[in-house]
Amino acid sequence: MKIILLLWLYIYTSLIFGQRVHYSSVIYPQDLPQWEYKDFIKYNAKKVSAFGYETNYLRKLKRKGTLLYQKELDKSNNKIFGINSLRLLSTHGIIPSLSKWKFENFYAKNGLLIKEIYYPFYDDLELSIKSYKEIFYDYQKYLLINQTTKIHQIDTFLKKHDISYDIKKYVYNQEGNEIAHYHSEKNEYFKENILLETEYSDSVSLVYEKKYKDSLLENITYYTYNDKIHSRSHFFYNQNLRIKTQIDSIWHYQTDIPYLEEFIEFEYSDIGKKETQIRYNEQKKIISTSVIVYDKENRLLSNCYSGDNYPENCSYQSYTYQNNLLKSSTFKSDYTHVKTLFFYNTKGLLTEERIYINEKLQSAVKYFYEYD
Repeated sequence: MKIILLLWLYIYTSLIFGQRVHYSSVIYPQDLPQWEYKDFIKYNAKKVSAFGYETNYLRKLKRKGTLLYQKELDKSNNKIFGINSLRLLSTHGIIPSLSKWKFENFYAKNGLLIKEIYYPFYDDLELSIKSYKEIFYDYQKYLLINQTTKIHQIDTFLKKHDISYDIKKYVYNQEGNEIAHYHSEKNEYFKENILLETEYSDSVSLVYEKKYKDSLLENITYYTYNDKIHSRSHFFYNQNLRIKTQIDSIWHYQTDIPYLEEFIEFEYSDIGKKETQIRYNEQKKIISTSVIVYDKENRLLSNCYSGDNYPENCSYQSYTYQNNLLKSSTFKSDYTHVKTLFFYNTKGLLTEERIYINEKLQSAVKYFYEYD
């Protein structure tokens, strides 16, 4: 059995209808610095690069690496630009170039990201149809109120330019807590730089809404595109006003009757926190169980996941730290043992990841920095 672990060196996530989250401010090990504007300023850096290295038949790292990403600071224009790629780790080693794209990120003087541009790489320079993406962010008192994604598709042969808009709006209460998220779409069609048609979606859709009681999040309701309830998460607190229980229910589309989907219980102690997640199907049968443990800094220590097919066994992930930095991550299943070691320079910046599969060196990622 081949276990494939998918990681992103750059992550852009957009909310999908019906997607739910667990409300705990967890510091996950994969949340390594993504090198935004503030990171370049903090470390006085001007360029960051990462290269992936595979091993030869002797399990030695090859000398030539493959560029995974390159980010460079343009301080005069409050911009970061460079190259990014999708990174995939598997039992066959690292495959670092499933896709690559160029990007430009623009920041306000206060460090907030206000615009992103993505340009795919095109091997065929004569290709008539090309596309790129722009994302714009609007803030009000540091709160994100609008996010607009524009996807451009250009046909140079037919002199056509189509633009699709994905528009997200966020609403807050007087205390600054988010209470609702709306979504809408629009399309524009140009030919020879003349607007031919504008096409709007039927309505503005409510993605989710949040209810609070005494400033504590009480529940989140998620909706489908046709404004029917998709699912709902309820939160219950202990006497210290920390989340004790989260109950997720999902609505059956045919009967409109909700059923229990997931039950999550949080236990706290002086040394950390334990989270137990139990998922159910429509017949109220347990289909999976996860036991997740955090330290007192809320850093993830371990996760034991058991499916319904093999409830006595679990796929086990664990993490160790040293000097407040991630030292190692380990994934174990019946078939595979993957261990990653992390190395840092004197500034505390990641310089290398070494990936071992079944105790054999498989691949590595090395990071390089240039400073002002």
